[in-house]
Amino acid sequence: MEGMREAFGVMPEATYIGRDLLCVLNSEEAVRKCVPNQAKISELDGLLVHITARGHDGVADCVSRSFAPKLWISEDPVCESGHCHIVPYWSKILSRMDITAYQASKRGDT
Repeated sequence: MEGMREAFGVMPEATYIGRDLLCVLNSEEAVRKCVPNQAKISELDGLLVHITARGHDGVADCVSRSFAPKLWISEDPVCESGHCHIVPYWSKILSRMDITAYQASKRGDT
């Protein structure tokens, strides 16, 4: 777990592994302000690594960012495959089938 703190600058509240590693952070601000350490992220389990938190801006139910240094992609601007991990998590947590997700990369998109 210490590797995650080194990778993101914060310790995730929860983590889940499938093909990718999903790390749940404690706030939208933590996701948006994360300065990722790509070398440390590449040492974590999972092909891609996603960080996410509940959205609090009224626009999205969740915010996320996706990193794939193992595929030579530092940050995916809008990771559709990542949302195959992110949206089911938030759907269960929020008890809702329809989720609005915001990818908080520099490009960003809903």
